[in-house]
Amino acid sequence: MVVAIIAILASALLVGLGGARQKARDARRIADLRNVQSALEVYYARHNEYPTSTSWADLENDLNNAGITSQLPGDPLTGTYDYVYCDNAQRYVIRAQLESSENCPPNYSAPSTINCNQQLDCDCLDPTKRYVCFSFR
Repeated sequence: MVVAIIAILASALLVGLGGARQKARDARRIADLRNVQSALEVYYARHNEYPTSTSWADLENDLNNAGITSQLPGDPLTGTYDYVYCDNAQRYVIRAQLESSENCPPNYSAPSTINCNQQLDCDCLDPTKRYVCFSFR
């Protein structure tokens, strides 16, 4: 009987922690994108343009070759984020998919992906999409 009660309490605790883990992973995704923003600004300061990479792996290589960072962060679950450059390498958009639209940053405003080499969906508040994007305009 005692074992059954402990098992029920343990399962309830694990279910309760699921939401906290989800929120922590989303917070990490947002922090990762902010750190990549800092690396991109260092790159821009040195080269007067953003990298014209076409993928996250290419961006990592460009920043590594520039001596800015040796490795970019990967998504806590999937391992990938998105990067596109815009306006002839004068602007960029980086994107992550959150696990919950409730974890969208406060006062979030999606950047425009017009004039980018690839159009990205940046709708953070839509519960079916949950994409958060950051850019330097």
